Amino acid sequence: MSNINLIKDIKSAVNIFRDMRKARRTARENETKGTVMLPELRGGSFYDTVEGAALSHCEKGIFKVAYKAFSELDKEKKHQLCFSPMDGEFIDRAELWKELLSPVMTEKQLRKAMTRIIHWYIHIKHLNKEGKGYAA
Repeated sequence: MSNINLIKDIKSAVNIFRDMRKARRTARENETKGTVMLPELRGGSFYDTVEGAALSHCEKGIFKVAYKAFSELDKEKKHQLCFSPMDGEFIDRAELWKELLSPVMTEKQLRKAMTRIIHWYIHIKHLNKEGKGYAA
């Protein structure tokens, strides 16, 4: 007789557990139905880029020219530049900025701007190496 009661107790426990999971799943589904999807934003500000933050501390002339060159980029390229470079992307990113800035800056301005950008990249690499991550 006690074996039958034990089996009934186990069956009751399984049913309770199943009902709890079903209620949790239903609650989760109701929460997701109530969320509002926002449109994906593309583009970004010059200050949202690693390079923009670095060049904001340069001479006013360098900053203005770089700001204008960035503002003429398409939204997709601006959006891509808003993310900090990962390992293996620093050289390509520096070359991109050199191509962007060379036609609009003097040789002296370009040298100062690229030196500032590369030094900031080195700073980011050191932070990543120490495990601190990047925070501007």
